[in-house]
Amino acid sequence: MGKMKDKVQENPGIETGGVLLGEIHNNSIHINFVSGAGPNAKKERCNFEKDIEYCQNYIEDKYNVHGGIAAYVGEWHYHPSDSNKPSGIDIKSLTEISDGQGYLTENPVMIILSNKNTASCTIHPIGKKFYYTNLEVI
Repeated sequence: MGKMKDKVQENPGIETGGVLLGEIHNNSIHINFVSGAGPNAKKERCNFEKDIEYCQNYIEDKYNVHGGIAAYVGEWHYHPSDSNKPSGIDIKSLTEISDGQGYLTENPVMIILSNKNTASCTIHPIGKKFYYTNLEVI
């Protein structure tokens, strides 16, 4: 969570985000690496689009060095409001990721931070409705 909060503090009035890398253990997802948005990301008050090339390179670089503990597991982003609930656009985006061929995950995770420093965590299984899950920071 520290890296996500650091990225938010760079400009707390706009959305930002990135990708989550980690591993799955017995129905738990361990997040080991968190990227930033990238230099070509679109960050606005109510909209965010990550720099896809930057994030893809981040994934590949981490995976090449760390292997299976750095697999893509999902996305994170920040809402500069008191809501950490996923918007319709957020849900659509993660549904496309779970359905897509290029992400190699059928259950992507989404962590959303609010300006109240609270986080939500949702899982978006392929072909099913998303659901909230507990987020435990160790």
